[in-house]
Amino acid sequence: MVTLDLRHVAGPAVRDVLHLVNHPYFDRAQQQIERLGGCTEPVRLTGRTTTIDTTTGEVLRSYTSSDEPTGSLLTACGNRRASRCPACSRLYAADTYHLIRAGLSGGKTVPDTVRTYPRVFATLTPVVLRRRPQPPHHTRRQCPALPLGSTNPRTPCSGRR
Repeated sequence: MVTLDLRHVAGPAVRDVLHLVNHPYFDRAQQQIERLGGCTEPVRLTGRTTTIDTTTGEVLRSYTSSDEPTGSLLTACGNRRASRCPACSRLYAADTYHLIRAGLSGGKTVPDTVRTYPRVFATLTPVVLRRRPQPPHHTRRQCPALPLGSTNPRTPCSGRR
């Protein structure tokens, strides 16, 4: 194994990559990176889990993220917005296409008879009505103690309506 020392030549990002490449568990780190599929915002999971057979009490599987080369398990963010993560949004778009296709033509758990059903694509947009709060407004008739032309809410009549 050849170890390169570029402390004086390369920036911190290049040094981190070189450190990772020279790490004895680089193959595991490479597996994690490949599983991300190009995700730009991976989630770093830390902790441990143990799977136990409830009938025998035998430990079936045990995992801890401290055994990983980076100290955490990297998983794709799964964000649907292309502005946040283009790779994960493309994966979601492909999944959506296949779900819609299966719903229209049948397949897997959807019966083939759905092909004869009428098809309607409707977009429903909720209408939200909101009243803006009105500023307190007084006239001379509402509060006789208010001087002419004044709308100051801090007058003695501000609580009355």
